[in-house]
Amino acid sequence: MSRPDNAYFVNPAVDAFFVGGASILCFLFFRIAFTGYGATQVSDLSLTLATVFSWIGNWPHFSATNFRLYESRANIRQFRLTAVLIPVLIAIATAACFYYPVSFAPYFVKLFILWSPYHFSAQTLGITLIYARRCELQISPLARRALAGFFFSSFLIAYATTENTLSTGFIYAMSYPNLRLPHWTPHVFEVAMYASLAVLAFEVLPKLQTSKRFPWIFFLPIVTQFLWFVYGAENLSFQLLIPFFHALQYLLIAWSIYMQREGRPGTLFQHLFGSTRWFATNVLVGAFLFFGVPHLLALRGWPLDYAVVIIAAGVSLHHYFVDGVIWKLKQERSQSPLFLNVGWALRGTE
Repeated sequence: MSRPDNAYFVNPAVDAFFVGGASILCFLFFRIAFTGYGATQVSDLSLTLATVFSWIGNWPHFSATNFRLYESRANIRQFRLTAVLIPVLIAIATAACFYYPVSFAPYFVKLFILWSPYHFSAQTLGITLIYARRCELQISPLARRALAGFFFSSFLIAYATTENTLSTGFIYAMSYPNLRLPHWTPHVFEVAMYASLAVLAFEVLPKLQTSKRFPWIFFLPIVTQFLWFVYGAENLSFQLLIPFFHALQYLLIAWSIYMQREGRPGTLFQHLFGSTRWFATNVLVGAFLFFGVPHLLALRGWPLDYAVVIIAAGVSLHHYFVDGVIWKLKQERSQSPLFLNVGWALRGTE
């Protein structure tokens, strides 16, 4: 059997779909199907999809992140602060939201709102750099800084636009304060984004001339980020589904790492069974965190909408801390699973 193509986690089609293709197809669908006044509204179809996707994508990806950190004592010992102390602090802060729903909870939720788009952007930046290495595309320090400038300024355009138009934000029935940024702030970030793109093009495009093949997968997360936060920012139906597309990116990597770690000779049925068990476990754990816990709190008398927001904020903030370290976990193999192809696991040999 020929050596798998290490430019991809699985293959071009699967990687393209999970990394950004699904986002692009969804954007095109809502752009074509909902025009005029309806384009600025959240459609019933988008609401239904967001609910379904939460169960099969958003929530499982939180569980998959925790699985990677807590699956072994060695991982916990490597990052004791994140694995032990941070969950305690987050649990205390989450509990405080139920004791101080007016004076503390809005700021806790605000932290979650602030951190979320940054987290999305940081993950997509990391994926872009991974594909650069997989495609043997040399990224200079200046190009790396330009990439970071593009990813972070692009989300700040959308965020600053929201912050300078509303004094109060809402998530479900929960309100939180906005920063009331000056009206020119989004334009500053827009200039920074396009300047970063120009520097990136200046640094990367000449290197493509010496590449053995065009590394298109490197550019896909960049296009995806632009759709998420700039070009598709006003399509609210599309915006509602972005957390799912973010989850798809992570689940591709998490599943690939799981398969490589479990890599050993076996039948296709055995690999399918193992993958199904891995995914089902993450679905159940995610459902317990985001559905089960809020409903248990509702039985104790708390409004369900309030419990959903607070628990989602608490679990998400813990996830953001964990996600900051799991990429640094020491690997038993000489080569990180981030740079292998899942075919390695399917063959059971290197």
